[in-house]
Amino acid sequence: MQSASIGNLDSGSDGNAPFVIGTDGVLRNLTQDWDLIGAIGLPPRLIKAFLDRTTFDQEIDDMFRGADGTRVPQEQWWKPDPSLLPPPMTVEEKARIEKANEENKEVIQENIMEMESR
Repeated sequence: MQSASIGNLDSGSDGNAPFVIGTDGVLRNLTQDWDLIGAIGLPPRLIKAFLDRTTFDQEIDDMFRGADGTRVPQEQWWKPDPSLLPPPMTVEEKARIEKANEENKEVIQENIMEMESR
């Protein structure tokens, strides 16, 4: 049921909360201000599936070697070591995302409504 749990993660009020996989194997989603709003420990096969969605990078592969988010205590899901997360977004990155969200507002709202109706 891991995939069902992933689908239930909070995607933020605008539907665009970024998902970040920590090197501990926990998938977290964060607000633009880097507040944690959702987390779930991923088994190795799902970590690999996420990594396989991008171009292979040996350094990144090595970072996740042996990661198993299902073995991470839930308390650490919600209070991760800061080194497990990417740095917070810059003002410029936030502005770019807000602009894109505004330009795609209708599509985003349709997607949110569709997900909520399931």
